[in-house]
Amino acid sequence: MVAKRIGEITATEARVHFGEMLDRVTKHSETVFLLRSGQRVAAVVPIEEYDRVHRGRLSDEWWENRRLIAEEYHRNLAGRPRPTARELIDAGRD
Repeated sequence: MVAKRIGEITATEARVHFGEMLDRVTKHSETVFLLRSGQRVAAVVPIEEYDRVHRGRLSDEWWENRRLIAEEYHRNLAGRPRPTARELIDAGRD
């Protein structure tokens, strides 16, 4: 990868060197910024960093409630396919 030291690579380089980029992120805890037309457009970050940032915005209680709701939702489906948005809207109108 050309810009290894500064943690920035073009989108094309990321595509060509995807495995190397993941190694940098996972093994060396680097953040890699993806560039398009010289501008940062995305970042690949270690999952621990992602979890820290996003989990920090929501309380543990929120995450536990989300887990419980998801479990109940799957139990209620009882093997049926998920309803479409249209089906949910129509059911809410009844």
